[in-house]
Amino acid sequence: LAALFALLIFVKRNRSGLAQVFSDGKRMEVSEIQSLGPNMRAVLLRVDQREILIISGRGIQPEVTLLGPVPEAPL
Repeated sequence: LAALFALLIFVKRNRSGLAQVFSDGKRMEVSEIQSLGPNMRAVLLRVDQREILIISGRGIQPEVTLLGPVPEAPL
């Protein structure tokens, strides 16, 4: 049980580094997709440790917003 707890702490502290190791060289990852209505959607992407928000919908041009660097996860 103590070993599992220690492993949990290790994974939480090294989350971003471990994600890079296990990502097989992928630079882009979809973090979240959220429906904003019947024809609109928000997509949160992570590209090279930066977050990008894309709002898209049927019949409108997608809007892309650079949110900046990904914050480190708190302990």
